[in-house]
Amino acid sequence: MPNSADAVADVHRVLESCVNMSWSEVKRRATLRKELRAVPPVRISDARLGQVFLPILLQAGRALAARGPSARGTIRIATWTDPELGAVAEIRDDGVGISPEAVAHLFDPFGPLQPAGPTAGLGLAVAHGIV
Repeated sequence: MPNSADAVADVHRVLESCVNMSWSEVKRRATLRKELRAVPPVRISDARLGQVFLPILLQAGRALAARGPSARGTIRIATWTDPELGAVAEIRDDGVGISPEAVAHLFDPFGPLQPAGPTAGLGLAVAHGIV
């Protein structure tokens, strides 16, 4: 098994996988727009990069759900290469937004944006730790 420090991920492949995993939860609330430009591979395993993208996509779906049961929104996924940063991936939604009080605790385990349930609440904290 290769050393995880030597792992290289294809950003687009991991994003597509995360979209597929989250789509059953998100599709009834959102239209997905992809603006994927070429990006270099990144030094991280597919699994770890997925732990960054998946909770963000699920949170985008929850933000859209807060608009109401019949409201639909848009989730936009974009990638590009920045000359200084390298690969850049952006996930945006047009949901209800985050209150200033919640922003201060956005990445806290079991923080204000986390759903209820025995396995919920660590996604954004784990994503933040990886980044």
